[in-house]
Amino acid sequence: MSGETNEFPPLLGCLSQEGCLPNCFPKAVCSPCITLGATETLIVGEEFHSSCLCNKALGLGSEGLKTCLCFCPCGMWGTPSGGGPSPASLLMIPIHIKGISQRRKVCEKYNIPEATGFSLAKQIFCYSCAMFQVYAFLKKKKAESAQANSVSENPSNSTEITTSPPTPQQV
Repeated sequence: MSGETNEFPPLLGCLSQEGCLPNCFPKAVCSPCITLGATETLIVGEEFHSSCLCNKALGLGSEGLKTCLCFCPCGMWGTPSGGGPSPASLLMIPIHIKGISQRRKVCEKYNIPEATGFSLAKQIFCYSCAMFQVYAFLKKKKAESAQANSVSENPSNSTEITTSPPTPQQV
C-alpha cells in the first residue's frame, strides 16, 4: 500500500463526509439493516443485485440483501423512537454485534488501527455514525479501485504530456 494511511474519520466526523445525507441520516439511524446490507455487499465485493430496482437503489447485492433481511426485524422494532431506553432496545444487540464484526473485518483488511474498546463504545453509543463510517470508507475504496482500473485499462485517459516534433514553420 505505497505509504497510504487508512483511517476512519474522528468521532462525529461522519457529519462532514460526502453522502452523510441520506446514508447516515436517515438511512443508518432509521433503517440500520439497509446500511449493514450495503456494507456487506461492499465487504464481499459483489455487484448490486440488478434484478430488483430497490436493491440497486439501496446498493445491495445478494449477500447484502440476505444481511438486510436478516437484521430487518431488529432494526424495525429495536430502533430508538426518542422515548429513551426500552426493552425493545435489546433487539439492537444483534445489529451492534454485526456492525462491530464488519468494522473489525475492514480494520484488519486495510490495516486501520483502532482500539477495540473505542470501536465498541462508538458502535453502541453512536451506531449510525459507526456504521456509516465503515460504509463510506468501503465506498471510497471501491471508487478508487474502479478509477485505477479504468486508467490501467484505457491509458489514453491518463494525463501524460506528449510532445510532437517541431513543424518546419516552427524551426
